[in-house]
Amino acid sequence: MTTTKKCMSDRLFTCEPETSLQEVARTMWDKDCGFVPVVSHDTNELVGVVTDRDICMAAWTKGRTLDQISAGAIMSRGAHACSEDDDLKAVHELMREHQVRRLPVVDAKRRPVGVVSMNDLAEQALDKQERPALAEIGRTLGEVSRHRLPALVGHS
Repeated sequence: MTTTKKCMSDRLFTCEPETSLQEVARTMWDKDCGFVPVVSHDTNELVGVVTDRDICMAAWTKGRTLDQISAGAIMSRGAHACSEDDDLKAVHELMREHQVRRLPVVDAKRRPVGVVSMNDLAEQALDKQERPALAEIGRTLGEVSRHRLPALVGHS
């Protein structure tokens, strides 16, 4: 059984709900990442996530500058996460079910310890060169990429 710990990245950058989107965007730019877990300032527990797309949509819809919008105002709450001991099949299933490309990896107290992404899973599958692992990543990518809103189908 291959676990999340074997393919996750421990390069992790977090922010707190009060952090401005300007700071979050700067972190994403400086650290070359498109996803930042949001943690509680007192317990460091995962409370949400912010993606680069979330920041773009907030900038477009809120009518305010990024330094005036907090991560907590736009974060996806109740973020889905996995543990270091989860089997990669469970990770694929979570990504498919919730159509996410990245999952925070958390400890027993829901404190982030890493991130597992589609890229990590693809690299793992390519390294193994096993047909089932390659098929699994293809299936996950297809499910994650599926349009959620019927109105978007056919539009570019």
